[in-house]
Amino acid sequence: MEVLPLIKNLSMVDGHAHSLLKDFLSLKSPESFHSVFTESRQEKVISSSVPLSMSYRHMIRTLKETFNLEKGADYLEFRRALGQEELVRKLFEEANISTILVDDGFSKDLMMPIAELESLTNAKTHRILRIEIELAELIRENDSIETILEQFQKLLEDDTVIGLKTIAAYRGGLNIEEVTESAAKDDINYFNWQHKA
Repeated sequence: MEVLPLIKNLSMVDGHAHSLLKDFLSLKSPESFHSVFTESRQEKVISSSVPLSMSYRHMIRTLKETFNLEKGADYLEFRRALGQEELVRKLFEEANISTILVDDGFSKDLMMPIAELESLTNAKTHRILRIEIELAELIRENDSIETILEQFQKLLEDDTVIGLKTIAAYRGGLNIEEVTESAAKDDINYFNWQHKA
């Protein structure tokens, strides 16, 4: 038996996802569409480098084949005409994604809530809590480390959270030092002083 047909019939779990932009069809120009393929905000990277990147070229080729499009540039008009619900349904059906683990700490205010994503995709959707985002919010809202830890514990006990994610290694490597309660209090006091000034 060939492995590829067997794999194609398996439903997939997306173990590292972010939600969809609330109104992703608002990305109407090629440049705005290119911008989702990079963290850069430099115009030259977005307009010139992204279209040459392997991930972008692979995605455009796949979309052309999936939707029988003449050229990649036709995709933006095609998806506008199809509409958000139908487009997402078709893409998730094609990818056969049954479950999504969503880090909802990335651009939270711009992204679709998890319940809406689940309804739109018909995929079972679970929340992965991004530690730094939640702690930063708790630090802004509270003055004492005791309250912050208490509130964080409540977040961890939330039934919608099935896992945790940290971006500490992205920013500072894996050599993470243990922090004393006294040092944490000093840092929180400094943070609050800085943001209230």
